[in-house]
Amino acid sequence: MNLFTNSLELTACAAFMLVWAVALYTALSYGKLARMVKKSNGEDSPEPSPVLPPLTVVITAHNQGEQLHRNLPHILEQDYETFEVVVVNNHSTDETEDVLKILELKYPHLSHTFTPKSARYISQKRLSLTLGFRAARYDWVILTEADCRPDSPQWLSALGRECAASPARQIVLGYANYTPASSWFARKIIFFRLYNLMMLLPYSARHAAYRADSANMAFRKSLFLRNKGFTGHVNLICGAEELLVNRNSSRSNTAVALHRRSFIRQELPPAKRLWKQERMYYMETRKHFRHKWLFRIRYHIKSLLPWWCLLTFATAAGLSYLHRNYPVAATVTAFYLIYIIAKDIAFNRSCRALGEKSYHLQLFLFEWAIPLWNISAWLAYKTHSRYHFRKKII
Repeated sequence: MNLFTNSLELTACAAFMLVWAVALYTALSYGKLARMVKKSNGEDSPEPSPVLPPLTVVITAHNQGEQLHRNLPHILEQDYETFEVVVVNNHSTDETEDVLKILELKYPHLSHTFTPKSARYISQKRLSLTLGFRAARYDWVILTEADCRPDSPQWLSALGRECAASPARQIVLGYANYTPASSWFARKIIFFRLYNLMMLLPYSARHAAYRADSANMAFRKSLFLRNKGFTGHVNLICGAEELLVNRNSSRSNTAVALHRRSFIRQELPPAKRLWKQERMYYMETRKHFRHKWLFRIRYHIKSLLPWWCLLTFATAAGLSYLHRNYPVAATVTAFYLIYIIAKDIAFNRSCRALGEKSYHLQLFLFEWAIPLWNISAWLAYKTHSRYHFRKKII
């Protein structure tokens, strides 16, 4: 007995099943990060702790005195035997200098330096990071931001354990996201960062890292100096840490830290335009990435699959219903519901593992919006001159 009333209906159902199979596999991959977190927390195969290396935490700051006052003590009071914190003051005109001087009186392992105003050819962020690396006394340098706060007093211990796990290790990437809040904007940008890290961190554990989150990463000073730091992209305004990792990462020298104590929380942007501006600047940064095509193809397929799956489902179910082929329409609907439920379970399992609030209906709304957000950032990027994204040479 032929289940299909015509070839058009058969073609639509076949297309849906093909897209559904790929989409289901992609949906289940959301749970990969939860499995990695579970393994990192020693629930599968606990390992003895290695000897932890001394660490230097480098933070760059520009007019962020209030953020440093709130967050820096949480870094300075880490439960770690040997570490220092170096803050690079980048031409701040607020109370940043005073805050640092007061904190230095209480914490002898805190020091700070500043960027010279005479710098002409290098972006201020890259210059600040270069000065921080050169000022570091220890080989392992932890990079974070002035508006970031560790989730745990053992943040450095968790990162240090990953740094010491192998002598071949040169780069360690950690998880960071914004401080949870109930507003729609907060839920949206936390989701977007989470969505990207769900792809980036598992990918970095198997391949050379495509990019990194600047709020939580470790990088060897010796590697930075040996490969001449930011050579090749010194005048780009943004993307310093991302390009540093992209240009220096390999499959053998990069690891991911996913112990729950290694997580970082970042304050929400004070204005929505800053989030939009960050995505626009990324459009310029990604042009300079190496070994990028495999990740980019996967990313675009994954971001478009929810639309493809929805459209092929609506076409197949709609044609079957119009031709009163109710068994096929019901079967197609059942398969689509399996995909929706599997995605919800896998995604929220990783959310809980990372300490994030669950997404249910919002998951599908935000996931469908991702291609639109990316197009919006690309259009904004195209309306600006390329000189807008580079340090001007006077």
